[in-house]
Amino acid sequence: MDKIFIPTVNRVSQQITYDGLPDELKSKVTFVVQAWERDQYSYDADYLVLPAELDIHKGDRFCLAKTRKHIYEQGRGIKYAVLDDDLHFQRRNSKIWAGVSNMEKSKKEASNTDIKEMFELFTSWLDEPDVTICGCWHDTNPPAKKPFANNASLGSALWINGADFADVLPELDLLSVAAAEDTYFLLQMLQRKFGNRVSNEFLFRNRSVISQKTMKSHIWDSLTNADIDRDHRYIANALPGLFEIIYDDDGKRAAGGFRNVGKTRTWWSKAYKTGASTRNASLSDIITPGENAVALSPELAKQIKRHFKKDRDNRFDLFLLSHAIREKYLNAETGEYTPEFKAFYEQHSLESVYGKLANFSKYASAGSVVEYVKSSTSNSQKYLNQLPVSRGSLYEISLILKLDEEALKACWHMTPRRKSITDKKYEWGGANTAPLIRPDVGYAELFAWRKRWEEPEVEKEEDKHRRNVKLLTLSVSEDIFKFDAVGNKEGSIDLEEVVSLLSRVQALLNKDNEKQFRLDSQIERIQERYEAAKKKNDPLEVLKGTSKGSAYKND
Repeated sequence: MDKIFIPTVNRVSQQITYDGLPDELKSKVTFVVQAWERDQYSYDADYLVLPAELDIHKGDRFCLAKTRKHIYEQGRGIKYAVLDDDLHFQRRNSKIWAGVSNMEKSKKEASNTDIKEMFELFTSWLDEPDVTICGCWHDTNPPAKKPFANNASLGSALWINGADFADVLPELDLLSVAAAEDTYFLLQMLQRKFGNRVSNEFLFRNRSVISQKTMKSHIWDSLTNADIDRDHRYIANALPGLFEIIYDDDGKRAAGGFRNVGKTRTWWSKAYKTGASTRNASLSDIITPGENAVALSPELAKQIKRHFKKDRDNRFDLFLLSHAIREKYLNAETGEYTPEFKAFYEQHSLESVYGKLANFSKYASAGSVVEYVKSSTSNSQKYLNQLPVSRGSLYEISLILKLDEEALKACWHMTPRRKSITDKKYEWGGANTAPLIRPDVGYAELFAWRKRWEEPEVEKEEDKHRRNVKLLTLSVSEDIFKFDAVGNKEGSIDLEEVVSLLSRVQALLNKDNEKQFRLDSQIERIQERYEAAKKKNDPLEVLKGTSKGSAYKND
């Protein structure tokens, strides 16, 4: 943590936050003070003196908003904290989420050691690609079952990685509201995919901004109820669906909230989920970073990881969208897309982004895998993180899912092998191998595994007569495995004809030519696949829940 900014005014002898910090953290403090008051402070700390026009006596209700904007601009490129000047820190008992108690009561006042641990934890969070801002839970909030929450409510105490958003800082609307200006700032950040994290373990207590205030605040006391109501309406209009003013049945604002002016509701997580992950810029607007921007540093590593995470999120969103479209506009009986969708696809030139409809179906199949992991696995977050991001790899996984769901479940933990397609699950090998499904698995590896799973390779003994030169290849039509929706045989050939032909070929080989010729038959594999294909749509097997259904035609 490079700096700790504490903005303050008219509290020369009431620096509660500063007084409660350990000495090594006090050395990082920069008091943010107004010019007229600077000479009154004698703390052994750095000072950021604001421009003379930022003077509380001039009646500018946006004074704090302008002060915070000044801090954000000073914090470009560094990790820093912005703390209200009247905070007490607390620590909550870890028994709530870990099951192991680390103190006598449910929470306690934070010691110097606790506060140092808090700063170390928050600094490490800021190195994660999806965390730009973090902080403490308010002590009045009820305890949660997890040690932290992502993209949730923050305020009064913020730990910030300024390097993450230095380039978008000019875009932020920072000077339009005074009340809830921190909420408005945080929501704008979440909309731009700069995530936050809120600790449930470390808490703060602040008594100058709540309705039962016990400490005078010259900043907040100067705001009228009309000012606060006006600012709330501004945010609600600027961020519809993310910030809402709550009204009673009679149309009046519901009692409670900030300074008891009225309750509001904020959708923090929704702001992040529905936000744009990149700014609207054409390719010609993209600037190649200069030498200073690519200096090897932790910030560069985090920037790279952030780009990869954004890319992953964007891809998964596109895959899921494509999957939802296919679910709605694919005729399950014919396997064809509806005329309405085909016309839409052509009218809006979607071929320019997806390619042909068959290629769109592969995007949709990739989305079906993401949806399956989200809705049908025991630990969706773990397995989502384990998925590759390429469309080709996810498409192959979708084929594995259709082929054998139990095999797919095993692929999260190992690379399963079998000697025969009739092998029971307990007979599968590969228990000590790496998972087949992992972030770096490629299309070719998945394709090769799927083919081996469909047609297990049998180890051959060395031929003592060295009959290893291939003479001919005799193949049979794939119609051998063709059955209708209820398991009745279809197609141009059945198993009996294959067995009959094989018998006639085998009759040509006898003891007289045994040393010269060898016949390698795949009849056992064909019989196994034949029975598996027959059972796949057998009504009795479907009722047992073993059928995976037919593949999409456009796959």
